Amino acid sequence: MNRIFSSLFLLALSFQGMTQKQDHYDKLSSEWLEKYYPNDTVIINKLIAYYDHLENPLNEQSIENLFHEQQNIAGLLTHNVDLGDEDDFQAYDQRMNDAIMILQDLELPGFLFSCAAECTMFDVSVDYLGLIDAAKKTSSIHDDIALEIISDTWGIQRVESPSFQNVDCCSCSGENALGTGEQYDLLNRINKLKSSSNLFVSELEEIKNTIKRYILWNDGFSMDDVSVIHEFNLVKPLLNFTEKELKELKQKDLFKNHILNYSVVNGKFLFNQKEIPPACIAQLKTELNGDNSQAAIYLERNSSRACVDSKLPLPVGVSEDITYVINEDLGNDRYKLTVKEYIDGSTGGYSDHIIVQFTNKPYILKDGSTIYVLVLEKKGDWQ
Repeated sequence: MNRIFSSLFLLALSFQGMTQKQDHYDKLSSEWLEKYYPNDTVIINKLIAYYDHLENPLNEQSIENLFHEQQNIAGLLTHNVDLGDEDDFQAYDQRMNDAIMILQDLELPGFLFSCAAECTMFDVSVDYLGLIDAAKKTSSIHDDIALEIISDTWGIQRVESPSFQNVDCCSCSGENALGTGEQYDLLNRINKLKSSSNLFVSELEEIKNTIKRYILWNDGFSMDDVSVIHEFNLVKPLLNFTEKELKELKQKDLFKNHILNYSVVNGKFLFNQKEIPPACIAQLKTELNGDNSQAAIYLERNSSRACVDSKLPLPVGVSEDITYVINEDLGNDRYKLTVKEYIDGSTGGYSDHIIVQFTNKPYILKDGSTIYVLVLEKKGDWQ
């Protein structure tokens, strides 16, 4: 068995380039595995294979496989450690601390030995530095880019909280750094990589979900309100928030005036999962006689019915004679539309090309309170 231990550690030493005295590491190589992972041939074989492949990666896919295997080995090192009887907490705690000190001194490439859960549990985390160096040996740049995104998010020595979320204690959500531009940058880098590669799909999706989760659930934002809202408007279309999630987010004071309660599905505008009547949109078009006097239309209920639930969404004309097409999404909730009205006579109808924008507007109720109502504004013409 000692021959296996020595072979394993020689591989690790060769990878890391250590030059300390061999007899010192021969002693450690036999002691730490025998003491803390006795007869665990699974860990031994996995470590040997891991270092061999890390030193000689075949291609970009092998880098992703090594990434997953590194996580797997860290889990085995965490859960398979033998620290003796757990009933005597004080003695167990001392043995755990002793083990951490011994294993830390090994400086085993790719793995970090410490404790978790307020230092009540033995824990092994990963260090991506060796994996990043291995990725440089492949002919592809996709593995390098993916690992850079992952390490920028979680650190080269992986931590529990992403770089954009400051968590001070395990019982609090912490502050989010939305507004610095980091999360928008990460999302753009992820989408760009996904357009040319299918590497690390689950890890990149995890980062996207983590960004969304920490925007929805945190104790606050570290940046000023203007910066937070600006970046939120940038990341919102990239994160595919559901209407339920947007409704939850709207309960936060910062967002209640900025979350727009609409969506676009199959080329149509929806409000509360129901199509906004084309007749409401038609109120913003220029009339045949040249009248262009309507600047905005209330869509959401204010003090009483608004256009979406009005009895007469089109005061002049027939609602059924109106259609519209979304020609272009201009970003920031602006759209180019073609609105067409069918009329009797030789012309058969006419079209108007307008630019509209969804926004929330304050509305003062009779009791003096203010609510924010979804409004569709006409911003200009096009073509």
